[in-house]
Amino acid sequence: MISGGEQNSANLDYTTVAGGQGNGAGGSYGTVGGGEGNNAGGAGDVLAGGLFNSSGGGDNSTISGGNNNNSSGSDAVIGGGQFNSVSAWFATIGGGVNNTATNDATVVAGGTNNVSGGFAAAVGGGQDNSAPGNWSTVGGGWLNQANGDSATVGGGYNNYAVDSARPSWTFGRSSAVELVTTTILKKGRSPRVRRWLISNNASVKWSAKVGSPSPLKATWRICSS
Repeated sequence: MISGGEQNSANLDYTTVAGGQGNGAGGSYGTVGGGEGNNAGGAGDVLAGGLFNSSGGGDNSTISGGNNNNSSGSDAVIGGGQFNSVSAWFATIGGGVNNTATNDATVVAGGTNNVSGGFAAAVGGGQDNSAPGNWSTVGGGWLNQANGDSATVGGGYNNYAVDSARPSWTFGRSSAVELVTTTILKKGRSPRVRRWLISNNASVKWSAKVGSPSPLKATWRICSS
């Protein structure tokens, strides 16, 4: 069914194009709400609008808007933005520019040039961040990587968490300084640690075994950039 617009096509059973221009619904039960140059190629896919968005290769995916977004995963979602791509089951990109979700149940909330590649991994935002570890998380910042399984980078610049044997957390530069002064100094370490961090533009990585009863029993590693 085509409700209006121009140069639209609905080629298979139970497909719908509500309006717009040059839109196509090529998968059974597919729907295009409007916009221009959008194509719903998978069964049950929904493209609400926007420009030149496309879906295909999977079923029941949704693109709410934006432009030049692509979904090739099943039950995947792109909220908006531009040049974003999802290619796995239940993968989600909220928005932003040039973000990619390549594994099942991955999430990129927004930002620019972020990649969520591990199973159930997440990137909250920022720029040029990646979460290739399974269940890994990058909250934001710039050029951060969560490479190990269950690893977390809260933010900051050029931080990475790579310990896959046990959960690890890496914090941004300013957070690292505060953590050193509140935790390491409680253990009797020298105050010169803080001055060393500031003068050497260093970060601190903290890792602990699962179920560790206290952060004071955790291991600190000081990494210069």
